[in-house]
Amino acid sequence: MGLWIRVGQSAEDLPLAAQPRICGRERRATRMPCGLIVHEAESSSRPRSLFARSAAEALADLWCRRILQGVPHRVCHGQRSQRATRDFQQTAKLVTFMGRFHSYTEVMGKDLPPIEDLQWIAGQIARTEPFREGSAVLCGSICWGVYSWRSDIDIAHFSTLQYPNIDAVVQQVLDGYAERTQGQFIVPRFDVITVGADSLALVAGAPSVSTPPISLGVTDGNAPVSSVFTETAVLFGDHIGSLAALKGDPWRAFVARHLSGVAGDPPGRREAIERYVGAMTTEWERRPLHRLNLGPNGELGSTHLDLMARSENYPVNLMRRILGVASYYPRPDRASDVQDAFVALDRTWSKHLWEHFQPFSTIAPRYEQLVAKCKSSGAPLGGPAYYAELREIFSGLPFAKIQEAVWEYLRS
Repeated sequence: MGLWIRVGQSAEDLPLAAQPRICGRERRATRMPCGLIVHEAESSSRPRSLFARSAAEALADLWCRRILQGVPHRVCHGQRSQRATRDFQQTAKLVTFMGRFHSYTEVMGKDLPPIEDLQWIAGQIARTEPFREGSAVLCGSICWGVYSWRSDIDIAHFSTLQYPNIDAVVQQVLDGYAERTQGQFIVPRFDVITVGADSLALVAGAPSVSTPPISLGVTDGNAPVSSVFTETAVLFGDHIGSLAALKGDPWRAFVARHLSGVAGDPPGRREAIERYVGAMTTEWERRPLHRLNLGPNGELGSTHLDLMARSENYPVNLMRRILGVASYYPRPDRASDVQDAFVALDRTWSKHLWEHFQPFSTIAPRYEQLVAKCKSSGAPLGGPAYYAELREIFSGLPFAKIQEAVWEYLRS
């Protein structure tokens, strides 16, 4: 029988007998009645990794109870149109996490991390001082229990005098995981998104911050929040607000302390959508994966892999932005909830966008198949073949058509 744990509980909190050594194993994903995907361990004689039962299962149980108790949310899974339901049955979900793409060396040199280890790592990060003090919170798919071995660990951070930058704190946790597992697994990456600061000087040149040319501001002593990047703060206000509404603290306290003063006017948010779509389209029009941009043996560098990760999640991020403008942002806001809410808009331009988003739904399963071919004990792929197939996954994606449909939306 599995051992239930609290969300964020660390392996050290468990009895010694319940702290097995870390190892990989096969997993399967189950969709709960409320729509939440929960990853379960297949029966195995091998010991479980870090957790006897994943926190995602406990979170799924909690969320099902909340649904039954009538916690309000903008989109109900039971109210999908027949067409939307058929679409979801016939195609894979667009993307349920911000997935990373890895170098051939990473894929072949290490094992894939057991997905519940990400929850363990997230729990350890949440126990560090910046998180206990309230200047940072976890966010993203891992907070909803919907994640993969490819998932980032996303963090929202408000830069303070005490904690102007938290990259080193988070990296220490990941280094500890790598040491504890003796370097067996690919270590997940983290992404710190700074949503504001007590002083602009705190974030100037910080490695976790890239300053866009929009709406810089700092605390004036009276405002409850200062927006270092108004656009970023507004977007994460939607997401963290969703977590706060349904899960309470620490997200509720973070919103009240750092994001309560953020308000993005609809015209400004629509302009931000136009900039976002324009930048992504332009980036792909420059043919970043052309053979002349690759390494000597066709290798893809970190810049290529990061672009692929951002592009895979492009449809979901764009839908989030549009729903925020329409004041129809879903709670919860997992990718599946975002997709449901977007389909429910049922506008001509939204149908056009939805059609153009469909090719992106093949990226995740095709990449999983590619990694499996590399890991095959029979005839594993070599590096050049791995990179060639990875480039092929991203060929022909309709970025220009998405931009045209967004222009249609902006004119509506």
